[in-house]
Amino acid sequence: MFLYNSESNLELASPFFKSSKLYQLSGIIFSSKASIDRNIVLEHHESKNRKALLSVISAYKKGKVECLELLVYTAIKRVTCSIKVKLIMEEAWEI
Repeated sequence: MFLYNSESNLELASPFFKSSKLYQLSGIIFSSKASIDRNIVLEHHESKNRKALLSVISAYKKGKVECLELLVYTAIKRVTCSIKVKLIMEEAWEI
């Protein structure tokens, strides 16, 4: 994941946004994740979150997105939901 307190992760998105926007988006990411499950750690699923956010940034830069904040919220919420479902299934079937 790349829009939270880690310096190296902030560097990935810094060419696209000013620092104040990055911190606003990181708050949106955390609230989106927390709406599904506060116990899921973003760092443990970095590749899925990174892929979703790079897709959002790409669409935003191409002008296909009107509300970046809403799309970031939705993308992270969907990724977190899929992670939660996978964790539930693994626990239920002891995979």
